Amino acid sequence: MLKKLLTSGMIILFLFCNIPFTTISDENNCNLNAKTLYVGGDGPGNYTKIQDAINDSSDGDTVFVYNGTYYESINIGNSIILQGEDKFSTIIDGRGILYNLIGIDKGDTHIFGFTVVNSSRSSGSSGITMSSSNNVISNTYIGIRVYGDKNYISNNIIENNYWGISLSANYNYIEENEIINNSNCGIYIQIDFYHDNVIRGNSFVGKTFRFGGLDVPKYNKIINNTVDGKLQVFLISETNKNINYEAGQIILMNCKNIQIKNQNISNINTGIELQNSKNCIV
Repeated sequence: MLKKLLTSGMIILFLFCNIPFTTISDENNCNLNAKTLYVGGDGPGNYTKIQDAINDSSDGDTVFVYNGTYYESINIGNSIILQGEDKFSTIIDGRGILYNLIGIDKGDTHIFGFTVVNSSRSSGSSGITMSSSNNVISNTYIGIRVYGDKNYISNNIIENNYWGISLSANYNYIEENEIINNSNCGIYIQIDFYHDNVIRGNSFVGKTFRFGGLDVPKYNKIINNTVDGKLQVFLISETNKNINYEAGQIILMNCKNIQIKNQNISNINTGIELQNSKNCIV
């Protein structure tokens, strides 16, 4: 009986961690010693600055930030979860003078539930800088700058920046963000070397994409996004299609024989864009 109980317990532990038993003590895998550090609020021992809590965190920990406005720039050197209480009222504000409001130096970091605003608009400044993997975030001069792979950016408000998100990395997920009125573009993508990014379910108001490089992003997925409440059409290497429904924006890359009809597109940087496409009719 005891043997059966022990066996059942090991199976449950295996399913919970979703990793092989041989790696249970590996970095970033099922950290049984993970703790939660709190910023703001009125609990005993809560931090007043986000950076102080991050400095005291370890891999696998969660830094939970209560609603409020935090006038600071932060840098994350551990693989942590940085969670805002509510994306509308948990705000990191650079007051127009702070650079790089969120920087990420290590992978397996998730950031969600923030509005990040008002970083310095000087050249080279950014709201969020990522230099490694698996992270999640939101907004400023460049609201989110992604240099590392496997980052996860979800459920943030990215508003009133120069570039909302700058993406120069692979295997990133940018999902379910509100990307609003960024003056140069909502998302800038370097597509010469970077691939397998998923940009899905985001809501754009105003400017959307700009692209760097000469190649088309054929290994990236840009799907189910909206522009001003209407579906964004983003086709890569498609042929023989008719777009005869009202879209918020239409971008064709490496396409052939596409017909575009009956559109009413306004108030964005580019209404209809064709790159490396042939025999298309607008």
